[in-house]
Amino acid sequence: MSNRQLGIDFDVIVTAEQARSYKPSINNFLLALGSFGVANRHVLHVAESLFHDHAPAQQLGLPCVWINRRHDKQGHG
Repeated sequence: MSNRQLGIDFDVIVTAEQARSYKPSINNFLLALGSFGVANRHVLHVAESLFHDHAPAQQLGLPCVWINRRHDKQGHG
């Protein structure tokens, strides 16, 4: 899992199975946000996908940071 590769422990892990939906559904975000115990304004959403991540996060008023993993590659997807 990513946490082992990063050498950290995640505070919260939310799966699509738990949310019973896949991104870009806001259900995933609502379940995660309900688990954090902090106001949405204190959550920073960092991701690559403008469609799957940023659009629903912005619907909920979350500040976002876009990670452009394809900056040095041609095309998209």
